[in-house]
Amino acid sequence: MLNKTNCINALIVACLAFLTACNSQAKPNPEGAWTLHYTPKYAGGFRVLINADSSLYRIILLNSNNKDTIKDWTTPCLSHPKTVCLSTTHLPMFEAIHALDQVVGVGFAHLVKNPLAKAAIADGRILNINNGDDISKEVMLSLQPDQFLVYSYGDKDYSSYQTLGIEVIPIAEYLEKTPLGRSEWVVLIGALSGKLNEAKTFFQNMEAEYIAIQQSIAFQKQPSVFTGYYNSGHWYAPPGNSFVAQFLQDAGARYILKDSLSDQNLVIPFEKMFVSMHSCDYWGKLSFTEDDPTANNFCSDAPQMKELPSYQTKKLFFCNTQTTDYFGDAIMQPQVILKDLIKIFHPEVDSLHVPVYFRSVEQ
Repeated sequence: MLNKTNCINALIVACLAFLTACNSQAKPNPEGAWTLHYTPKYAGGFRVLINADSSLYRIILLNSNNKDTIKDWTTPCLSHPKTVCLSTTHLPMFEAIHALDQVVGVGFAHLVKNPLAKAAIADGRILNINNGDDISKEVMLSLQPDQFLVYSYGDKDYSSYQTLGIEVIPIAEYLEKTPLGRSEWVVLIGALSGKLNEAKTFFQNMEAEYIAIQQSIAFQKQPSVFTGYYNSGHWYAPPGNSFVAQFLQDAGARYILKDSLSDQNLVIPFEKMFVSMHSCDYWGKLSFTEDDPTANNFCSDAPQMKELPSYQTKKLFFCNTQTTDYFGDAIMQPQVILKDLIKIFHPEVDSLHVPVYFRSVEQ
């Protein structure tokens, strides 16, 4: 027979067991509540998880170099948030999945080249959030966005917007080392806009087209190519593990600096680079000019480059970033850039393709 003390002890144990069971039900193990919903094939900077009843996404943003988590948060699966984009490069991602109507503000609106976005800016559906080089807090507050997409470099502090209930989300597609890696960030935009399935379908179709184009020149002879620019006695060029180098390789060319690995542009003494340039078939560059470069002004920065075989044979190509949306729409059209480059290196493969971004210099 239990005495009074034993009865009290038994009651306490029972209550503790009951409370533990209730607490366990109210707060399930968060690790067990999430499953991976989308793991990128090419991009290294994000992951998308989903909860048990498919009502919430958990978004994880990673440092693409060391995979450390830089942001981790949850968002409803079926949402139609108002979004402000600090970078104009994010707008084509929204357009690609028919979510541009969710964007209410953008930074540096005068730089936007995407036709649909320009039209939305012109009629006031998308507002410019800049006051000079700074963000206009008054405009931001008037827009009352749910989320603010920013780039993850620089020393800007956006915590004041976070405290106002605006989710600040760093988008870092520009850190990816491959064309498809950059384009795959459209899937994250899909998760953030409630259009994940549309974004996945868009990217899968793009990927399939890109790979098919790449395979069309798999057995072609690879011409050698160099790119970059001259400045103050040095040649600045993308490394062999860069986005640009991958494009050249996928287009069936041999990039002269393909074995140089770096997280930033290579800086090479011009005399040393000039020797290597003599063995190259093609010379390509980015330009930002009102008129497209011609053979006569292609080497205006370094006149001695007129001696190069690529110049003598006029195997010169360029992308004019002032007249094309190389830093915007092109992110969502890597297959078009690939066709452009193949048209230059292997013109016999697709003679009907009309270049959009990269083209040969007119003779």
